[in-house]
Amino acid sequence: MTNKKGGSKLNRCAPISVRFDPKIKHAADMAARYQRRTLSSYIEWAVEFALTNSDTKDLSGQAINLWEVAEKTFDVDDSEKLIRMALNAPNLLNYDEMQLWKVIETHPYFWRNHDAYMNRISGYTDKDLDLGKIRKQWANILKYVENGQDCIPDSDDDKKTLEEIAASAKKRLKTTAKESKTT
Repeated sequence: MTNKKGGSKLNRCAPISVRFDPKIKHAADMAARYQRRTLSSYIEWAVEFALTNSDTKDLSGQAINLWEVAEKTFDVDDSEKLIRMALNAPNLLNYDEMQLWKVIETHPYFWRNHDAYMNRISGYTDKDLDLGKIRKQWANILKYVENGQDCIPDSDDDKKTLEEIAASAKKRLKTTAKESKTT
């Protein structure tokens, strides 16, 4: 029996562009007609079907399908999504995501306490991370990875604006430069 999901959906969809071999597009058109769906609805159904039938390994080595991984890791907030991916499916992070995660994982500012930061190699959960600080500094984390600019605070002074953090960093650089000239 065919599982039909016709009709309009009330949820928002993310548009994508896809290139298909003409024969595959023709076959997908025919399959969509058979199921009385639009082509985009059919493709969405086919991708979801493929994800539920494609396995990877979870952190304990057990088989888990990619749809379940998506359910565990999806969030509308990009920083939260990255953390969920890093904690639940680190093997599926792309290079850019690995760089972002490395900044978060190795910077003590993003950890709730010193013990969690020091013991992070032996395992941790999202409860050990300060998600509020990560969300608040997400633009800085992106900038750091993109440009190599360290504009992540070293302390818990969350009230500083980006400009204040940058000004403080410039002041430290000038002080360091003056000290090196005098020696």
